[in-house]
Amino acid sequence: MRLQSRVFLRVIGLLSVLIVSVCLTAAVFSLRENRANTIGSFRAQALFLADQVERLVLWDDRVALKALLARFADEQSAVSYAFVAKMNKPYVHTFDVGVPAGLLDLHGGSFAALSVRVWKNSGNEIFYDIVTSLERGEAKLHLGLSRSEIDGQSYAKIWTIVFLGLAALVVGTFLAGVTAVVTTREVDTMTDALRLSEERVRLLLSSTAEGIFGIDLAGDSTFISSLPSSDDGVI
Repeated sequence: MRLQSRVFLRVIGLLSVLIVSVCLTAAVFSLRENRANTIGSFRAQALFLADQVERLVLWDDRVALKALLARFADEQSAVSYAFVAKMNKPYVHTFDVGVPAGLLDLHGGSFAALSVRVWKNSGNEIFYDIVTSLERGEAKLHLGLSRSEIDGQSYAKIWTIVFLGLAALVVGTFLAGVTAVVTTREVDTMTDALRLSEERVRLLLSSTAEGIFGIDLAGDSTFISSLPSSDDGVI
């Protein structure tokens, strides 16, 4: 393989690894940052919603409460479900067939005023279940955030990262080609200069009538020239 090809492949290989690593790191960071920001936002919304929900629970107005939860879930694309459990039993919910049993015990018997747990349904879909207490802990408000919906909001950023990565790879390919050409020219120039220098030394040694030898610092001979023969015409 020619020197130019070897230089090009090595440079483009290193650039590709670097660009892919940076893009993957940026994509993962973007996903995690978006999840954290979204969960943080809905933690605040859960506290605000809890004030309205608690009044309806105290009034035992289940119709208005279900309408409130359904409207909130419809307006927020990341919210997959919302329900209120009273005395650890479903009170009002937005599920089609009822509250999954695992959700009722997800946060345990006691928890902070607001907590978040990861939950998987039977289809292995991942949700972030945000729960806050009502009526001094006798009731709980649950909001379920779909991780797939949250991550979907990051896809625009990820595609931007991919596009920038491809653009960087195109620029890197051009730079690798330029580097390969310049490096090859410099090596060829140095090789030609070395070859010319060797030819001059060889001509000098072959034209002298005296033997030439070199000695290193230890006194050892490192080089001995060959004396010209009588056929060379040198007396």
